[in-house]
Amino acid sequence: LEEFLQVAYFIVRLLVSIIVSSVKACLPMGVLPRKNVSGEICLITGSGHGIGRLMAVEFARLGCIMVLWDVNTAGNEETAEMVRREGATVHTYTIDLSKREQINATAIKVKNEVGDVDILQFQINNAGVVTGKKLLDSPDELIQLTMNVNALACLFTAKNFVKSMIDRNHGH
Repeated sequence: LEEFLQVAYFIVRLLVSIIVSSVKACLPMGVLPRKNVSGEICLITGSGHGIGRLMAVEFARLGCIMVLWDVNTAGNEETAEMVRREGATVHTYTIDLSKREQINATAIKVKNEVGDVDILQFQINNAGVVTGKKLLDSPDELIQLTMNVNALACLFTAKNFVKSMIDRNHGH
């Protein structure tokens, strides 16, 4: 009987969650209040161009303290200037996300120089390697680089920051 009640409770909670999420998804923008992220420390990887740059500028507009990681120093500094024009504080780091040691070392620097990251935008992980080649035409080194940056960097970045989010019961 106890197992049946647990399953029934789970199903009811699941259905309620689906209904609430569906209603929220159908509401027009602006009906529900946006979460205030002003003053939060936001780390964006791949911030030197493209979507990463756009996300950095948008989070700056929302009042976040920006931490920008990119392998391209010049592009990252251009993004930092755009972020400063929005009135945000910005910290830039040149980092090769294919190298776990650099991720770990830079994460320590960020914690010491900026503080605990609140918003970890590795899921807006804009750092990425695109080969444009078929698998069989790609050299092994390029495949390894692609996996290191596109997959493993997300995990190693999260490993460095998520624990403090859990400990503080705060973070995204």
